[in-house]
Amino acid sequence: MCKGPVEGPFDLNGREVGLITAYLFHLGDNADPCLLKVNDGLAFKGCEIGSLGYLLTPDETEFAEFSLINDPRDSSRKLLKPYIGGSDLVEGVTRRYVLDVDGLSEQAIKSLPRVFQYLEEAVRKDFLARGEVRDDTVEWWHFRRPSLALRRSLGTLPKLLVLCRVSEAAAFTFVSGDSIANSDIICFRFSDFASYCVLQSCIHEIWARMMASTFEDRLRYTPSDSFGTFPFPANYQTHAALAATGEAYFNLRTQLSAQFGEGLTDIYNRFHDPQETHPQIVQLRGLYDAMNRAVLDAYKWFDIQARCEFLPEANDEDDDGDCRSKPCEYRYRWADEIHDLIFVKLLLLNRARAEQEAQSMAGTPTAKASTGRSRKPAKHAPVSAQAILIHEETTE
Repeated sequence: MCKGPVEGPFDLNGREVGLITAYLFHLGDNADPCLLKVNDGLAFKGCEIGSLGYLLTPDETEFAEFSLINDPRDSSRKLLKPYIGGSDLVEGVTRRYVLDVDGLSEQAIKSLPRVFQYLEEAVRKDFLARGEVRDDTVEWWHFRRPSLALRRSLGTLPKLLVLCRVSEAAAFTFVSGDSIANSDIICFRFSDFASYCVLQSCIHEIWARMMASTFEDRLRYTPSDSFGTFPFPANYQTHAALAATGEAYFNLRTQLSAQFGEGLTDIYNRFHDPQETHPQIVQLRGLYDAMNRAVLDAYKWFDIQARCEFLPEANDEDDDGDCRSKPCEYRYRWADEIHDLIFVKLLLLNRARAEQEAQSMAGTPTAKASTGRSRKPAKHAPVSAQAILIHEETTE
């Protein structure tokens, strides 16, 4: 340990380098990325309803009756809506529906006497028993923690892109636009396959895993750190190749899930297993490579020739410092050198985008929310490194 500037070269994983950044890379700098205004409001967590009493399944007596009731706020939609949690998402099934009474006025909910009576028994008594409401609480039927962003999105899109907040596979998928997602789900205001292609790609996963925290071996995705800072390709929603490859990959993955009778977790276990040679799994990997290529081209990073291969994942040490207790796992992914290059390019692109937004709005870039990682003051990467890394236009 020493105080003050230190001259290189340095040893980084057995390789001699002239620079080691706070991200433990030999390129780029130490600066935190900025929240990008263009991403504001496009990603958000689902709601926390607070009681299982709101939920019904199709085999319950009241389900048939309540499924016919229109939502007082919009008669084109039903009050009983699909309820999506983490297990529903990874298994690809909708088993539960929620009485979406959150935000209804007293007059509106009392215009539905059967629903009100049911909720008094199923929800109010539950809340009273757990001390969440008092006997004199008037509007007790609201969800514990509603999602205003989700409320504003309901019915505005035919489908909604979603992701489990904590997951190993980082598998994006679509649910119907009138679904109520719980707080285990991150929702995205996208219904197009070009957006799906970018977010499901290796490029975004690299960024998300570097920016987010982890839970055990799983990604903990957040709307701010993982998405709010992510620089999308310029005009990506007009790229036909993104939409075409994204749709092809999504459709085959959906087909395989139905064909094998497996959820997303099991499908991705097959996907990352070097011993799995089922022709359609092999085809799915090929479509994943095609998606990644389309996204690289959308960034104009034509010189990066990357293809996934089965590579071992580093084992984390257990509580006793013994890493031998975990078997070696493989993932179908890019090599570490490509991973590092992509991440640094995205960091520099994030800075360029933030500076453009600040200039256009006569303000200053917005630093992202702290992830708890300590960072040194921002220093520019060497000019030669930036010249090598920036291949996309920095003005649009």
